[in-house]
Amino acid sequence: MWLCVGLLTGFFLLQQLAVLPDMQWLLVAIIVIAVTLLKIVSLWRCIGLFLLGFCLSLGYGIYHAKQRLADYLSEQHEGKVSPVVVHVQQLAIYRDNMIQFDVEVLDKGSIKEGIPSHIRVYWSQGELFSLYKRERVDKVPEVRPGQVWEMSLKLSRPNTLMNPGGFDNESYLFRENIRAIGNVIGTPVLKEQEQHTLQSYIQAWRHDIRKNLQTYWGDKRYGAVLIALVIGDQQGISTQDWLLFNRSGMTHLVSISGSHITMLSGLVTLLSLWGLKRCSWQGSLLANHYDISAWAYSFGIVIALLYCLLAGWGIPAQRTFLMLLLGYIFYLLQRPLSLYQLFIITAIIVLILDPWAILSTGFYLSFAAVAVLHILLNRLRQRQRYPKQEHRALYWQMLKEWAIVQGVITLALAPFLMYFFNQISFISPIVNAYAVVSVGLIITPMALLFALLSVFFEPNTWLHHLALINHQLLSWVMELTQYLAQLPWASLDVSIIPMWMRVLCGLGIFILLLPRGIPYRYLALIFVVPAFFFSQHHLREGEWQALFFDIGQAGAVLLKTKNHALLFDTGVRRSANDDSGGRVILPTLRALGIKAIDTLVVSHADIDHSGGLATLIQSIWVKKAYASFQLDRFLDREERLLDQKIESLNPLLSYKRCAEGQTFVVDNVIFRFLNPVIGHIPLKSTNHQSCVLAVEGKYHRLLLTGDILAEQEQQLYQSTAFSPPYQIVQVPHHGSKSSSSQEFINAVQAKYAIAQTAYKNRFKHPHPQIKARWQQQGTVFLNTADTGAVQISSTILNLHVDLFREQERRYWHR
Repeated sequence: MWLCVGLLTGFFLLQQLAVLPDMQWLLVAIIVIAVTLLKIVSLWRCIGLFLLGFCLSLGYGIYHAKQRLADYLSEQHEGKVSPVVVHVQQLAIYRDNMIQFDVEVLDKGSIKEGIPSHIRVYWSQGELFSLYKRERVDKVPEVRPGQVWEMSLKLSRPNTLMNPGGFDNESYLFRENIRAIGNVIGTPVLKEQEQHTLQSYIQAWRHDIRKNLQTYWGDKRYGAVLIALVIGDQQGISTQDWLLFNRSGMTHLVSISGSHITMLSGLVTLLSLWGLKRCSWQGSLLANHYDISAWAYSFGIVIALLYCLLAGWGIPAQRTFLMLLLGYIFYLLQRPLSLYQLFIITAIIVLILDPWAILSTGFYLSFAAVAVLHILLNRLRQRQRYPKQEHRALYWQMLKEWAIVQGVITLALAPFLMYFFNQISFISPIVNAYAVVSVGLIITPMALLFALLSVFFEPNTWLHHLALINHQLLSWVMELTQYLAQLPWASLDVSIIPMWMRVLCGLGIFILLLPRGIPYRYLALIFVVPAFFFSQHHLREGEWQALFFDIGQAGAVLLKTKNHALLFDTGVRRSANDDSGGRVILPTLRALGIKAIDTLVVSHADIDHSGGLATLIQSIWVKKAYASFQLDRFLDREERLLDQKIESLNPLLSYKRCAEGQTFVVDNVIFRFLNPVIGHIPLKSTNHQSCVLAVEGKYHRLLLTGDILAEQEQQLYQSTAFSPPYQIVQVPHHGSKSSSSQEFINAVQAKYAIAQTAYKNRFKHPHPQIKARWQQQGTVFLNTADTGAVQISSTILNLHVDLFREQERRYWHR
């Protein structure tokens, strides 16, 4: 066990490294420890075994990491079009007028180096993309695993926006072994319809089943959820449904989890056992000649494997199958394993198969949930019951035990949910009380049965009726869950907590799960409570903190004082269902523990600064707003173009025009608008009408400029309200050549200049000349595309600058 714990520790710590260590030192350490173990005993032997396991897993992980890192996209091919022949490996995902699929490169043509073997391809269908509406294409090519295509791809490296609480897309793609992104240019040519490996054959099988099920459920409200229950393909589930699942704590039920696989395997085992008991062999029952329980168990294992492959072989599926398989093997060997031993051995096998599985949320949640459930059920079994109980008392006892199980599981998973999602569902025990039975024992088996029937029978009336019944049952569950999720106390958003607090929280829960009889065991709840009330930073009067979001080619800055929060700009809208408000800003606000925006400023109406406005005012309380345009008319236009109702959480929200002379003071920090009034307030303002906000704290000053141009810069520094120096400045217009004049840079006297741009953006912002101009003045020039989010704190202890990409860097990040 010491060796196994060392192996797990090595796998875990490897994925926390920013730089991979040298292999030679590890090889030396392994040899020295192995030789030393031959001569030592007692405690030192345990420590040696731990160190040996640690070095072995570290060396194994480093070797595979370097192999994966060596398969990269070189600088000379980034942004260029390359002709390749590719083999489709995974299920294709159809998104309105876009097809996404993963490929392995078979032929790079004349290019021998610099193009990775595994690429995620995006194939756009037509030119129907709109910021507000996305039209579906009637006829799209069928991309099926096993096909071989010849296509031209515009390649780019994986990239992610690095913000507190944000999704790390680079880590996800690295774990999936996607080493480049390719956008199809021109028209690809299908060279072969089928050229299968084992992996592509399984994926083609899943593709055919999904295609069959879409005939019945493709146009249904929760059809994508039913398909996910059958084959584990969750890409069709809407963002709105995912938010509901997270808020209600039923995410594990709408994906193929260990409980579904165990249920199906157990059902097949019981049916096999029932059938084998009735089989005869040579004139007597088969059970008289063979151990039919082992046979029945083997049938259950085979079905579990097939279901895991159908589900896409995710981490929960791997964990479940391996635990079932190991239990079966050790049953045959008559060597029983404890749950602790079974867990560790299973985890090590999962990590040997995929060293990056430890980065997955499913890895932790799957093991933790099963461990807690096992401990609770064992404890409940050990409770003494009266031999004769009235039905009412028996039902009450069962209800009480069920409530205890659900409540403790929710509490036990709280540290993981806080770390991965910054949210805890309080209605989870209630939802699971009915959803575990309805989804796990009725809806999922019915969906699997229907999928099996649809394979063997042509579409007919009774199959359509069965599909409708299945969908209606799920609809009733979802409608009830939707009602509960709308309750004000349904979930709690929690801020990011430090590592020591996570450890303390885990320790408290571990003590709570210890056997009964330990005195004052429930006082361990004290270790858990601080996580719910943790605050990121305590600012004093006159101090402020600014977070420049890594938000792509857009603008958004969060300002915090002692008790208040202000947001300057709202990011960009990319499509009707995708904007920075929901994708970037809201997760960060949740991670930082911000429940309301006291003041919202939208500098101007360009879509890269106002794009997230509609989502934000519907999702978080905004007390007051400033803009350089008619905000109410702008929202009416958004409502019309998006074809949806936009209702602010604050029904009394109104706006004022940002203009020179307007000042407000919050926690002894002065906020002053510097932009002059230019005529009447327009319906849609542009760059030269941007709001300009000066933040004057007790110790330092900050200047937020929006997209002002050189002409507005001149008006600004010639204004009497302009009061340099401003130690921090937002680089105007993302570092465009049309802004950042030398006179403006001289007047500002900034220590730090921050430009918010996208990685490899088509505008080539910031312009090298502008960057050099700021640096020649002695200013530290920061670009969020390179640094991730930039957080600057102005306190009595001077300015403190945090670069989020550097803080969170791992060895696979660009």
